[in-house]
Amino acid sequence: MKTQSAILSILFFLPLFTFAQDSKMDSLQAALEAASSQVEVFDISEKLWASSINGDPNAAMEHAQRIIDIGNELQVDTILSNGLYKKGVCHAYMNNFDSSGYYFRRAMILFEAANNYEAIASVQRNLGQDHNMVGELDSALHYYQQSGANFARIDDSVGIADIHNSVAIVYLMKGYYNLAFDQAVAGERIFEQREELAMDLQQNRMVIAAIYGEMKDTVNAIPYFQKTIDFFAANGMDRQVVSNSILMADLMIPNYEQYPTLSSIITNTQEICKKLQDPSLTNAAYLAESRLAYYQGDYDKAQRIQTDLVASSSVEGQEFIYFVNTLSLGTTLVAQGNYAEAIHYLKESEENASAYGTDNVVRDARKLLAQAYEKIGNHRESLAYYKSYKAVAERLFNQERTNRFDELQTIYETEKKENELALQAEEIKTLDAEAKASRLSATLYGTGMVSFILISGLLYFVFRQRMKRNQLEREQQEAMLKTELAFKKKELTSQTLHLVQKSTYLQEVQENLEQIKQSTEPSKLELNKVINSLRRQSGEDETWEVFKSYFTQVHNDFDQNLRQVAGEGTENDVRLASFLRMNLTTKEIASLLNVLPESVLKSKYRLKKKLRLEKEQDLGIYLTSL
Repeated sequence: MKTQSAILSILFFLPLFTFAQDSKMDSLQAALEAASSQVEVFDISEKLWASSINGDPNAAMEHAQRIIDIGNELQVDTILSNGLYKKGVCHAYMNNFDSSGYYFRRAMILFEAANNYEAIASVQRNLGQDHNMVGELDSALHYYQQSGANFARIDDSVGIADIHNSVAIVYLMKGYYNLAFDQAVAGERIFEQREELAMDLQQNRMVIAAIYGEMKDTVNAIPYFQKTIDFFAANGMDRQVVSNSILMADLMIPNYEQYPTLSSIITNTQEICKKLQDPSLTNAAYLAESRLAYYQGDYDKAQRIQTDLVASSSVEGQEFIYFVNTLSLGTTLVAQGNYAEAIHYLKESEENASAYGTDNVVRDARKLLAQAYEKIGNHRESLAYYKSYKAVAERLFNQERTNRFDELQTIYETEKKENELALQAEEIKTLDAEAKASRLSATLYGTGMVSFILISGLLYFVFRQRMKRNQLEREQQEAMLKTELAFKKKELTSQTLHLVQKSTYLQEVQENLEQIKQSTEPSKLELNKVINSLRRQSGEDETWEVFKSYFTQVHNDFDQNLRQVAGEGTENDVRLASFLRMNLTTKEIASLLNVLPESVLKSKYRLKKKLRLEKEQDLGIYLTSL
C-alpha cells in the first residue's frame, strides 16, 4: 500500500534532538584538526557524526568514512564495523537503500563474528526499516522479527519496544489496523516506564495516532497528536511540531466543529514554516489551509492557494507533491463549475499518480474526470473514466477486504499458537497435580482409600526396576565387549610383534647358513635342505592366517573396504595394507614377506596407484581411515 507515506517519512527519520549547534561543531572540528592519535581522531569523528547525521547527512558520511579508514588502518574490527554501520545509516537518511543495505550487511558480518547481539539487532532493525520504506513489507517484518529475537536475547526492553513500534508501522501500511494497534500499545507501555525515553514515546504515540486516523477514529487520534505536538513545542523542535500539526489538521478538517481551533493551528504552522524554509512542509501547511477553505465552501480562496501550490511544485524532484496539488486544484475547479480547466489538472494528476502507483489518487482523479466530462456532455469519456474509476475502486476495496482477511488469519494463527502454549502449560499443571496426588496417595496407604493407586505405583516401581536391571545388563555387556575388544587388540599387537620377530629370526638363520654354505663344501647339500626348509616355513601362510583372524576381529570389513576401493586388489595387497594399517615399517614388512625392502616400496607404489591416491597423499594415513 502507498498510504501514510507522509507519516512514515516522519516516523522513520525523526531526529533524536537538535545536535548540529554551530559552536559545538566548530569546537569538534578544531579538536579533530589538533588530534595527535588515530584513537583520538576516531572518538572525535564519532561525535561529529552524531552531531551532523540529522542535519547534514553528507557531512556525516565523511565522518563515517574516516572511521572506516581508521578501522582498516589499525585492523580493528570493532572500529571498522562501527564505521560501516554509520555509513549505512547515512545512506538510509539519503534514501539510498541499496547502498545502506550493503554497508549494514558488511557491518553485521563483523558484529556476528564478535557475538555482538545488540549491534546485530540494531542492524536488523535498520534493514527492516529500509525494506519498509520501499514497500517490501514482508521482508521488513522478517528483519524486525530477527531483531526482536536478538533484543530479547540480551533482555533489552527498549529495543523490544522499538521493534513493537516498527512492526506496528508495517501492519499500519498493510492495513492490519488491529494488529498495528496491539503492537503500538505494547511499545507504549514499555516507553512510558522510562523517563529518558520521552522521544521514543512520542514517536510511538504518532504511530498510535496514525492508526486511529486510518480507522476513522478522530476522537482518539487527535489527543495523541496533541500530546506529541506539546512535547515537540516544549523542546523547541519546530519541524516535528509542523509535521504533527499538519497530520492532525488533516483529521480535523472534515469536522466543522473543529474549525475555530483548526484555523489557529494552521496559521501557527505556516508561521513556523516560514522560519524552517522547508518546501514540502510549507506546501503541506498551505494545502491544509486550502482544504479547510474548500470544506467551508470558500472555493475561490481554495482555488487561489492551490494554483500557487501547483506552480511552485511543478519542478523536478517534487512530482509526488505536484500530483497531490493538481488533484486538489482539479477538485476545487469541478466544485466551481470550471470543468475544462479541471479536466486538464485532473488528467495530469491521474497520469503522475499512475506512474507512482498511488491508486487512491488515481481513483479520486478518475471519478472527478467522469463527473467533469458528464457536465460538459462528453458521455463517452465520462463512461470510460467512470469504468476505469470503478475498476480501481474495486481493486482497492478488494485489497482492503483481503487485508482484513489476512489480518484475521494472522490473528487466528497467533491466537492458535498462544492457545497451544496455554494448553501445554495447563497439561504441565495437570501432570504436576497428578504427581502431587500420587505422592499424597502414598501417605494414605494405610487407609485403603486409594489402593488401586498404590498398585499402579508398585507396578510402575517394578517396571522401573526392570528397566534399571536391563540397563545395567546392557552396560555390563558393553563393558564385556569393550574388554574383549581390548584383549583382541592386545593379541593382534602381540601376534604382529611375534610375526616380525619370527621373520627377523628366520632371516638371521638363513644368513648364517648361507655363510656356512660358502665356507664348508662337504655340507652344502644338507645346508641347502635346511635353508629351503626355512624358506618354506617363512613363506607359509599359517601364521598369516592367525594374524588375519585377529586383525579382522579388531578392524571389521577392512579387507572388503580395501577391495571395494582398489577394485582388483589381490590377497597380497590386503596383506600389505594390513601391515601398513598396523604401522609397521618398510623393513619390518620386508622381513614378514621375506622380500627386499625395495620390493615392499614397489608394492606400496602399486597399491597406492590402485587406490587412485595423489602423489602427495600418505598411504598409511589413508588406510587408517578405511
